[in-house]
Amino acid sequence: MEQKFCQSCAMPLTDAALIGTNVDGSTNEDYWVMS
Repeated sequence: MEQKFCQSCAMPLTDAALIGTNVDGSTNEDYWVMS
């Protein structure tokens, strides 16, 4: 599996729970969820 990184801060997206979402609720694999 290809390692993905946040395009904003370069944090590795190692868990599907970290993948961000768009306004419409769809996933956005370029950014992570900032809690």
